[in-house]
Amino acid sequence: MFTKITLENFRSFDHIVFDLTEKGNVPKHLAVLYGENGAGKSNLMSAFVLLPELTRTMDVRDAYERLLTRDAIFQDEKMEKVMREQMRHSLRDMSAIIKDYRMIDCEDPIVAEYEFNINGNNGCYRVEFGQDEIVHERLEYVLNRRRGLYFDCSSDGILINDTVIQGTNGKDFLVDVKETAKRYWGKHSLLAILLYEMKDKSNAFGRDNVTENFNTVLREFRGLSCAVSMGNKSWEGLSSKLQVLKRPLQGHLSLRRETELDYASDFFTQLFTSVDLSVRKIFYKKEFHDDEIYYKLIEEKYIAGNYRRIDFERESAGNCQLLNISCYLLTACMGGVVILDEAEANIHDLLFQKLLEEIRPILKGQVIMTTHNTMLMEASFAREATYILSVDPDNPSDKKIRCISDYRKRTYAANNIRNKYLNCEYGGVPELRQTEFQESIEKICNE
Repeated sequence: MFTKITLENFRSFDHIVFDLTEKGNVPKHLAVLYGENGAGKSNLMSAFVLLPELTRTMDVRDAYERLLTRDAIFQDEKMEKVMREQMRHSLRDMSAIIKDYRMIDCEDPIVAEYEFNINGNNGCYRVEFGQDEIVHERLEYVLNRRRGLYFDCSSDGILINDTVIQGTNGKDFLVDVKETAKRYWGKHSLLAILLYEMKDKSNAFGRDNVTENFNTVLREFRGLSCAVSMGNKSWEGLSSKLQVLKRPLQGHLSLRRETELDYASDFFTQLFTSVDLSVRKIFYKKEFHDDEIYYKLIEEKYIAGNYRRIDFERESAGNCQLLNISCYLLTACMGGVVILDEAEANIHDLLFQKLLEEIRPILKGQVIMTTHNTMLMEASFAREATYILSVDPDNPSDKKIRCISDYRKRTYAANNIRNKYLNCEYGGVPELRQTEFQESIEKICNE
C-alpha cells in the first residue's frame, strides 16, 4: 500500500505531496480526495497510472516491432495506414509517456517518488525524467531485516545490489540484466528491463533468481489496478486474483477457474438484490468447449408482472458502472491496491455511500479515489479518509492536499464535515463568480 507520493513538474503540479498515512506511519486503507473542477485530481491519480506503465515499456517495444513487420490487415491502403497509426499511438514509448506527464512549458526534470508499505515493510521508488528519457531511478526496500538499496541508476552508472539476486543461475541472470540495461536503460525503466529478462528467460527462471522481496515489489507495482480518465484518454486496468473480475459481463476462462464464476455471481447477487428490489438473482450462463468456459452475466429481474432473464449488459449505465466499480472494490478487499477517478459517475450518491460503508471494514488492500459525492463526508470513515485538494485563490499554482484530521482548526466529533466543506471552511470548493451568460447566449441566438 502507498504511504506517500511526491510529484514535481508533473502535469499541473510544480510540487505536491499526498500523505496517505495515519498515526504511526501506517498506510490508510481508504483515501477519498475532493477538490474543485480543474484543481488537478485526475492529474494526481494519473501519477499512479504511471507506475505500472513504467513496468511495461519493454513489452510495448516488442509489440511495436511486431506491428512494423506484420502483413497488411486491410486491402485498402488508406484504411491500413490509419489503423497502423492508431495502433502506434496506443503503444506509448518512454518519450510519449514523458511528453504526456510533463508540465507544459517546463524543462526541469519530472520527479515522481512513491513511498509504500508491503507486508509491514517500508520502501521507496523514485524516478526522474529528462526531456525524453529517464535520468535517475532508485528503489529501496527491505533486504533481509533492514531497509536497503536495491538499485540506483543514473548517468553515472547502473548499480544493482548483488544481494537481491539469488539462485544457482543468479550471476548469469544479473549479467544479462546489466547488459540489457546498458543498451536500453533510460528509454526503459530498470523495472521494465528486469521483468522483460524474467519473461525472456521464462518466468520460473527469473523468479527463482530474484529474492522473494524483490518479486513482491515487482508484483505490487505491475499489479496496480486503475480506472482513471485523463482528458480524452482513459486507463482501465484491473489486476485481480479472480480473473472473471477483469471481464465481468462476458468472456472465457480455463475450466479450472469455474468456481470463480460462482464466487463472483454470489457477490453480484448480494450487491444488486440489496439495492434493487426487482432483482432476484445474478448468475453466469456457461458454455463448455474443451478446457474453456465461455460465460455471460445474466440477471433475473421482475418486469411487468414476471421474472425475466436478461443479459446484464442491457442494464442501465448506472448499474453497469456499479458492477464495474464493485469489481475494483472486491479486488481491494482481497488485498489489491485500487485507484479510482470519479468512481461514483452514474451511481446514486446514497447508494455509493452505502457501498463504501459496507466495504470499508473488510478492506485488506487500499482504495485511493477522487469524487464529488459530498454524501461520503457523512460516512463513518469520513474523518480519517477525507482529503481536500485546495488551491490558493491568490496564487493558483499553490496547491496542497490535506486530510480533514490535519486542519489547524479542529473538526470536532459533533461537527458535520459535509456542511463545513460546503461552507468553504476546508477549501477545495468552486468559487461561483458572477457570469454574463445571458448576454453571450443572446448574441448566439440572434446570430
